[in-house]
Amino acid sequence: MRSDFPNLAAKKVTPYAIYDLKNNEFFVNIGTSCDTSDESM
Repeated sequence: MRSDFPNLAAKKVTPYAIYDLKNNEFFVNIGTSCDTSDESM
């Protein structure tokens, strides 16, 4: 994979999403830590 920003190409992200059915709202947090949600609390 070629990137114009090679230092950013090696990063990993962890998406974490919450969907509220009652209010029809969606929240997504993109973290760069390898901690899971249980570990980060």
